[in-house]
Order: sequence, then C-alpha cells, then structure tokens
Amino acid sequence: MEETFPVLARYREKGYTGVWNENDYLRWSWSIHPDQGFLGNWMLFNIFDFTLSKERALYQKYLFQLCGKCIELGLDFYGSFGCPS
Repeated sequence: MEETFPVLARYREKGYTGVWNENDYLRWSWSIHPDQGFLGNWMLFNIFDFTLSKERALYQKYLFQLCGKCIELGLDFYGSFGCPS
C-alpha cells in the first residue's frame, strides 16, 4: 500500500480533492484466471473480501491505510464494491 502514497500526494499537489478506487489490486495476477477478468486483472473489489473472506484482514488493512493516507492529505475517498448475487 505504501508504494501508492507518493501518487496520492502528487494528486493532491495537482489540485485533486479525492480518489476513486474500485479495482482489486490485492489479487493481481500475471496468469490467466477466467474468474478474474482481463487475464486476471482489473477485478472489482468484492464487499465479501472485506467482511467474510479468509483474507479479510489483508483487505481491511489495505482500506484502513488508504483511507488514513487520504485523510492525512485532505483527500476524499470514494470506493466501489461489487456484491455478487
């Protein structure tokens, strides 16, 4: 997560007031996986990853760190989470 902090700071310096996050980079894969779209990448966050999955601690830590940095920089956070049916 910390590797994105300079990018967030640069956005703020350029006058942006918020960030939008919807893609799940925590499960980034270079291999083809049919359930993850676009050759395993650009999958939307699934709300269940943050609440019920075995990896929820990782997802929650990511979100807390991202939101914490946005607060520090004075950026609003906007997120999009998928909810599979």
